[in-house]
Amino acid sequence: PKKRPLPNSPPDERTLEEVAEASGGVLTTDEVAHMRELFNATDADQSGHIDEKEFEALVKQLCGENSTPIPSHKDLLAAFKEADIDGGGAVCMEEFTDLYIKVKK
Repeated sequence: PKKRPLPNSPPDERTLEEVAEASGGVLTTDEVAHMRELFNATDADQSGHIDEKEFEALVKQLCGENSTPIPSHKDLLAAFKEADIDGGGAVCMEEFTDLYIKVKK
């Protein structure tokens, strides 16, 4: 099946402070800013979404930075499906941040 182009997702409208506060102490504003930078760098077509491959690369980079074991491909796929709340085959910044917070808690 041909991949349909993804609609551009509105950027996460929340401020760094709002995201950090919503994380319940899991993320600082600096960490939120860093995650957004990495997300944007990983989002090759600048659509505001990352696909499965980009998601995997982003998680591996974050695990490397945090010296955390990298999840298996199967676990990464499951995490991607969990983060992809609307089932569109891509994850936006807000979905990624919310998943990251849930995993870190």
